[in-house]
Amino acid sequence: MRFQFWVEDTLLEWNAASGFKTGRLDQHSGAFTNYQAPIFRYHQRLDEDILNSIEHLLQGDLDKADDLAVFDTVLEQLEKLNAKPGI
Repeated sequence: MRFQFWVEDTLLEWNAASGFKTGRLDQHSGAFTNYQAPIFRYHQRLDEDILNSIEHLLQGDLDKADDLAVFDTVLEQLEKLNAKPGI
């Protein structure tokens, strides 16, 4: 199972096997000479700002749509992650 949340050029990804990852589109790289298509890059370490932004977004959505259990699951994982020291 895997979830991805994109907010503009940032990503929060969670999967059951490896947990959370954050990343960002690199607008200054690409494979073509005339058109630089952005390349996505994962961060080596979780970006706390991305984690917090997505968590607040989900909390707002949960207030409006409590029946969406998928958000409950992801929010629970985010809260557990933010409770760990050193992130």
